[in-house]
Amino acid sequence: MSGQNDIYGGASGDKPVDRKSIVAGAPAKTEKAQPDAKPVKTNKAQADAKPASAKKPAKAAPKDHGKVDDLKEIKGVGPKLEGLLREHGVTRFSQIAEWGEDEMDHFAELIGRMGSRIRSDDWVGQARTLAQGGETEFSKRVGKGDVY
Repeated sequence: MSGQNDIYGGASGDKPVDRKSIVAGAPAKTEKAQPDAKPVKTNKAQADAKPASAKKPAKAAPKDHGKVDDLKEIKGVGPKLEGLLREHGVTRFSQIAEWGEDEMDHFAELIGRMGSRIRSDDWVGQARTLAQGGETEFSKRVGKGDVY
């Protein structure tokens, strides 16, 4: 090994190369000495900024944490989907009523093959009606016990 790069020793004086990285095709990890790094100062706006590519999470639950709505009153939301929504912090019609495209896409992805029901059954429109104390034909049927 006379100063040539190879997978076993690297160039003379270098640390050994990570063989697993080479086999996997990933770049080898190397340790670099850091000079006395000074902390980077950021202003509050930079610290609070979110990356543009990050998906928005669901709207947080309202302050009256004890009260939850029967999300099954929304056509297309059965017991399993209601459970999934609650696991992700969605417990009120008002939360769904405020969903935009990002939230609908996020939950459609979580739901999987049935995710298109969010738009086709107009969950946001139904939730707006229900959040304002109104009823839909489907919610009336749920209230009578005709569904579930």
